[in-house]
Amino acid sequence: MDKNALFALLRLCLWNQGSAKADEEIYDEMSAHAITALAAPVLTSLSLPAELLKQWKTEILQQVMYYEAYLHAQNSLPITKPYVILKGSAAAQYYPCPELRTMGDIDIMPRQEDYEAVCQELLDNGYTEETSKSDKERARHREFVRDGFSVEVHILFASMNSAERVEKFDNLIVSHITESHFLPDLVNGMVLVEHINQHLETGLGLRQILDFMMFVDRCLTDENWPEFEAMLKETELWNLGVTVIRMCEIYLGLKEHAWCRIVDRQLCADLMDYVLYCGNFGYYRDKQKKTSMGRAEKLRHPVRALKELQRRGEENWDGAKKPYLKPFAWLWQGCRIFRETDDLAAGYTQALHHNRLFDTLGVKREARGLVFYENGAYVKKTVKF
Repeated sequence: MDKNALFALLRLCLWNQGSAKADEEIYDEMSAHAITALAAPVLTSLSLPAELLKQWKTEILQQVMYYEAYLHAQNSLPITKPYVILKGSAAAQYYPCPELRTMGDIDIMPRQEDYEAVCQELLDNGYTEETSKSDKERARHREFVRDGFSVEVHILFASMNSAERVEKFDNLIVSHITESHFLPDLVNGMVLVEHINQHLETGLGLRQILDFMMFVDRCLTDENWPEFEAMLKETELWNLGVTVIRMCEIYLGLKEHAWCRIVDRQLCADLMDYVLYCGNFGYYRDKQKKTSMGRAEKLRHPVRALKELQRRGEENWDGAKKPYLKPFAWLWQGCRIFRETDDLAAGYTQALHHNRLFDTLGVKREARGLVFYENGAYVKKTVKF
């Protein structure tokens, strides 16, 4: 896939800049990042094959219809306690055509003291709880479903490994909860930066990048930048925030801002390559889980790597069925992997490169601990999943 062709199409779709071409590869790439509907304003000018044009139009129409149903579900939530909407329509409002921004779950956050009452109100009004096992272990939110729409109720939003940082960030959200259910623009922008931060390691896509970019275009000015910059620095998200802004200026047509010119262009290139490598919420990375590259990514943390080797060894080695050999499954699997020396070396090099990128951007990885909200306090714990 020609990434420059993708960037040209996005600049045309969002800013009406320049010209662009598209083909099935571009369509597939936009699908992987959940942004195909953004092409609606220019679709008929792209000289697409008839079958692809029909498929693309159908997907856009479905997205627009879903958006209207999504808004109805969001505006009809049977909740009497104050809460705020995160991501979703709160991000879509900054797009030229909000209905073209792909929607997922309805994410809300009440005050912590109202959390259990809000969850109970959903259950009392026909919602079914479908919180996954991993989400229960992380205890950041609960998920409720009705009529095909999923509502995630957050008791925590920030995903940082410092209890003090999480408390500071979440208090920024909670202190701005009003009956409007929407945050002030600058606080909403901070949520979008933190959303990028959350998905950097697990799978960051263009949709999350575009959400923040459209906020920057609509809301950040030379006059209010110092206020926003102060919030970024206070929550230790400054490196990430300015790098993403500069990256969007270089590749995606965002107008330039003086406050981002100090950012290294190579860092922007590395981050964009990583975004394209991941896909929306790790779409591409999920496809690589069984490859040497995917295995190498797991070698970032020694304990996690050993557990993964043991698990795979128990799955793949017949000898592991014998109780006295089972403890050595990790060794058998390790030897098997290292037969693929070239692929593994390339994968491991890529994993180290990503680690350096994360460190430069100030990302704190989960293996160093998770933060929970318990008994009215933010607590950091080392957790084994």
